[in-house]
Amino acid sequence: MSLRINDLLRAPQLCTRLVSGGAGCDNVIGWAHVCELADPAKWLSARDLLMTIGIGIPLDYQAQFEYVQRLSDAGLAGIVIGENPHAPTELSGVFDSSERFGFPVLMTAYGVPFTAIAKAIAQEGQHRDFERRQRMARIYESARANLLGLALPQLLERLEQDVDASLWVVDSMTVEPWVKGLPSLPLSCQPSVARLPPRPHCGTDTVHKVRVVDDTFWVAGIPEHDDCILVCRTSSPCDYLVLQHIVAVLGLEISRLHVAHERRMKVGRELLEGLLRQELTASRLEEALEALAMRLDNAVLAVTRLEHASLALFHSTVRRQVVPVASVTIGEELLLLLNLDHACKIQTCLGSALGVSGIIHTPGRAAEALRESRLALAHTDGERPIVSYGLISGGSPWLPQSVESATRTYQQVLGKVCAYDEQQGRVLLHTLNVFLSNNRSWLKSAKLLHIHKQTLVYRIKKIEELTGRSLSDTEDVSVLWLALKASSMCGSEWPA
Repeated sequence: MSLRINDLLRAPQLCTRLVSGGAGCDNVIGWAHVCELADPAKWLSARDLLMTIGIGIPLDYQAQFEYVQRLSDAGLAGIVIGENPHAPTELSGVFDSSERFGFPVLMTAYGVPFTAIAKAIAQEGQHRDFERRQRMARIYESARANLLGLALPQLLERLEQDVDASLWVVDSMTVEPWVKGLPSLPLSCQPSVARLPPRPHCGTDTVHKVRVVDDTFWVAGIPEHDDCILVCRTSSPCDYLVLQHIVAVLGLEISRLHVAHERRMKVGRELLEGLLRQELTASRLEEALEALAMRLDNAVLAVTRLEHASLALFHSTVRRQVVPVASVTIGEELLLLLNLDHACKIQTCLGSALGVSGIIHTPGRAAEALRESRLALAHTDGERPIVSYGLISGGSPWLPQSVESATRTYQQVLGKVCAYDEQQGRVLLHTLNVFLSNNRSWLKSAKLLHIHKQTLVYRIKKIEELTGRSLSDTEDVSVLWLALKASSMCGSEWPA
């Protein structure tokens, strides 16, 4: 705890009393120095306590007023005048200026040497340094314990005990607990913390002071992690150096969590790719499932479209809520392997429509589960943002209601086009999809496909020839569009 003017006044051995400027009695004293020059403000620093027998204090009222004003402007803690014959007998200018600027003026008894005051301040500084070193030692002992497996909530509890403070690690945007298991920020200070500038614009070393009724909270950013901040409440004034060491330890733990998350996502991606390609050995499958805390008898495949999904928010939520999930992208799709009871949480996080397959059960059913999830996705709408394959009925009755129905529709209408694509390099199905998605606009479709309009005309004629349907006929267009939807539902080939 820092030594203040009030602490000097309460020390009976110093025989020091306040004569004016009581508003500054809470000023912190960093050091004490004797100076008898006419302008001590030039030679002393902020928080220094000036000690003088009065030789340098001017006799004129206005000069005395400006003398104290300069000391106050320089940020000094106060002035101690020794009672002796050398000081001016009339100090009204000193007292008036002191009251005006809230700058404390103290008088010390003649028999008390200034060295006694300086030693008291030095001893307090030594005690403060000792306490700081002890706190830092405890902080890094907690950091060492964390390397042995202490989770972030438990680390935060230990740090609170180490520094005798209340600590919160919260989301920098929502001020909600940054990870599951952390305490919530008191409701009284949430609005004030939420109004602080965004991290990238306020500097990594900035510490904000937030006053809420009778409490003071200190808010600090965590380096390299703009999505979270540290909020601290102490019964005594904040020690910025100790606070920065806490931030450093928490930054290391959060970085460790990021690395662990990336490792889990890599394992999940390899697991999902291996399942879809049927390339996993039984031992590798068991090892990956154990690492992700998942079981195939409770796992499903889910799919969403990337243009609607916020991948950054998805990864952030998965990392912070520790939701077991494997993910991989296929074209514009995000494929997910997850426990069935986490599907709603993931859909809320993504904020996009999500199609969910039936339970996978066995590795050989992965490709079938992918087709089921795509079919379920086609039946989502504004009222049903998440649809499970087993609950498709009642959705969009004009769409296929099963994988078998979707496959049959696709093969009957577009089978010859698909076969042509396999022989010639896969361009007609994609061309048809772009053409219909853009309301049969020749110019826009050609531009999106990066081809000449005449090339597009040739491709459309080839599609009409293979399917026996005209893209100028409304009924044929409807059939082709539904067949395209069916192809996206039952498509199961993994891109090369």
